[in-house]
Amino acid sequence: MTKGNADTPKGNNGHALTAILSRWHPLTREDRASLAEISAQEYRVSSGTDFIHRDDPVRDLPILQDGWAAQYRVMHDGRRFVLKLSLPGEVIDGCFPLREPAQYSAEALTDVTLLLYPSDSLFHLVNENPRIAVAFFSLETYQHSFLRNRVMALAGLNAYERLGHLCLELLTRLEILGMAENDTFNLPVKQETLGELLGMHGVHINRMFRRLGADGFIARNKKTIQVKDREGLAQLVEFRKADIVEPSAIHTPSKYS
Repeated sequence: MTKGNADTPKGNNGHALTAILSRWHPLTREDRASLAEISAQEYRVSSGTDFIHRDDPVRDLPILQDGWAAQYRVMHDGRRFVLKLSLPGEVIDGCFPLREPAQYSAEALTDVTLLLYPSDSLFHLVNENPRIAVAFFSLETYQHSFLRNRVMALAGLNAYERLGHLCLELLTRLEILGMAENDTFNLPVKQETLGELLGMHGVHINRMFRRLGADGFIARNKKTIQVKDREGLAQLVEFRKADIVEPSAIHTPSKYS
C-alpha cells in the first residue's frame, strides 16, 4: 500500500474499528478490549494519490477517517471503472481481514486520513473470537448487498436516472455521517470520476445535471448539490434508503467516540 505523505502514527485508534463492527454484531467488553489492543497507524494522503494498488499484497485493513476516496480498476485498454466512492468511517477494498492481493486500486479524491490496521493481527483475532468474526462477516455481506444494488442501478436505469440515484445515495450516506443538512451536500468529485462511476463521459454528466436541475429535482452551485424534490426523484429512480444504508447506521454517531 502506498502511503503518500505519511505522518507519524498517532495512538491506537482502536475505537474506530470497534465503532464499525459493533453496528453489525453485539460486542462484549472483552471484545472491545481485544480490538483496542490492535494499534492502527494514521496516515495522511494527498488528493490524487493512489494508496492501494490492485494485486499488491494486503497488509492492512484501511478505514477512511477523513476525506473522499474512489475504489477503481483500469481495463486493458486504459479505461477506468470506478466501483465505489468511499466516505469517512468506511472500510476500503475488501473488508474481511484476509491476506490476499488487493482486488481494486484506491485513489484519494481529496486529502484523506487513513487508519491502517495490520491484517495479521486482525486475522488472528477473527480466528480466535467468533463474535468479531460474525461482525466482519455481516459487514462483508452488507458490502456485497450495496454493490448488487449498484449493479442493478447501472443495468436498469438510464443515464439521467443513474445520476439522480447517485445524488440520493450520497445525500443519504452523508446525512448519516452528519455531513449533509437541508437536503444539501458538498460533492468534491470531478465530473470525469462521476462518469467512470456511472458509465458515461464527463461531458454527459454535466448535461444530466442540467436536466435534473431544469426538471426541478436538484439545484447545483459549483460543488454543492441540493435535492429539491427528494420524494419525486426517489420515485422516479426507485431509490430505497434501506438498499443503501445498513439498518443500524442511522443510530450511529458521526464521530467515533
